[in-house]
Amino acid sequence: MINNYLQGNLPDADVQHILSLVTQINDVLPFLMSLTPNERIALRSISDARLPYVLKLVEYAGKHRVKIGMAQEDLDELQQNAQLFEDLTVIFAVVEDLYVGLRDTRMQVGANLFRQSRAGHAQIEIAYAKGRPGLESIMDNLDKLFANQGRSLSSNQPENNTIQPLPNGPEGGPASEVTA
Repeated sequence: MINNYLQGNLPDADVQHILSLVTQINDVLPFLMSLTPNERIALRSISDARLPYVLKLVEYAGKHRVKIGMAQEDLDELQQNAQLFEDLTVIFAVVEDLYVGLRDTRMQVGANLFRQSRAGHAQIEIAYAKGRPGLESIMDNLDKLFANQGRSLSSNQPENNTIQPLPNGPEGGPASEVTA
């Protein structure tokens, strides 16, 4: 099974260090923005297919600014935006890899945790059925919480931890979630 190597922990000091590093990144990139879905749709941005066109235009503008009548300030801004786009593209690729690793590892750990929780719940049910005292309120509470989590499994349906997509993708939140 894939999840055997995920046992362990992340010490609080490491969590705080990671959060501190992310804060430092945010401090270096204070101009980051969050676009609304409508703003994303309205933008005509650079795709992989458009990038060669844009880069070639920046190159031609740099070589022939006077001939095409472009002001030096406009050329400077064009070149600055081209460089910023390239820098952000490199950073984005690394951060996206980190995001995917965090998302998928969190999903797998969550699946392990849910499976273990269901096994623990089953142990409580067995102890309750044997008449062990003090478990009625625990059973009631867990049964209510389990019933309120959404779709529940019938007793004849296997538990298989399927992956269900959420409405948002990487830019708008988690792309998928584990449910069982």
